Amino acid sequence: MGLLGGIAKTAIVAGTAQATRNAVNRHAAEKNVRAYSEARDEVQGGQVTYKQPPPAAPDLQEDVISQLERLGALRPRESSPKKSSRPRRQRYSARNHQQG
Repeated sequence: MGLLGGIAKTAIVAGTAQATRNAVNRHAAEKNVRAYSEARDEVQGGQVTYKQPPPAAPDLQEDVISQLERLGALRPRESSPKKSSRPRRQRYSARNHQQG
């Protein structure tokens, strides 16, 4: 395959690529024309339909507060919490020594 063969091969590949690009562009143009025509016909016919807006989101802040109130009601209430005069470290240490 000499110089002319290489040139011919390049021309064939380039021509095929160009034909493919043209076909894709033509297909896209036809598709756009159809879509544009359908949209124009809808507008002219007065049949424009709009999507319904999405439903409003529930008020999550209020929902969380009501859930926390219900959870708080489930927690047992202590009439008078026990408070020790000793610091926590001493109370813990005293418990461990009593078990031995």
